[in-house]
Amino acid sequence: MKPRPRQPRAFTLFEMVTVVLILGIIAAALIPPLGNNIYSPRLRTAANVLAADVDYCASESIAQPGSPRAISFDLTNNKYSILDFNAASVINHPADSKPFTNDFATGRNLQLSGVKLKTVTSAGNNVTTVVFDAYGRPLLSADLVVTLLYNAQTLTLTIKYTTGDVSISGG
Repeated sequence: MKPRPRQPRAFTLFEMVTVVLILGIIAAALIPPLGNNIYSPRLRTAANVLAADVDYCASESIAQPGSPRAISFDLTNNKYSILDFNAASVINHPADSKPFTNDFATGRNLQLSGVKLKTVTSAGNNVTTVVFDAYGRPLLSADLVVTLLYNAQTLTLTIKYTTGDVSISGG
């Protein structure tokens, strides 16, 4: 008796449809949670720039305790500046020696055009200027909350009044 030739093994149509269906169910379960955490790269970058500028202001206050630094927010003109608080003047940016002002639209931040400073509050009150002490802490009695807006998306920066630490969260 001659042995039968072995037939090649393959997946049936039913098996293929079942696998695709299972993958579709898994994808549908994962997409909504991931979708809520996807922010515009422009908005995320603007939040990171502001967080870095707050850290810079705090570290400058530590480095020069006799000359505290402050951040002055101007929501009307959509900009903020880092000041020498005692001299009441804008300091120069270390990268280009131009005034340390960010308007999210021109100069070194042209790529952030369209991002808006929506609110700057502490304990529910609007804040225009935040001074940092010699330890890099903001001189506030509650956390500073800055909300950035781009299109319909918002991100919130929270600066802890006890430590000066900055965190970014979705809004």
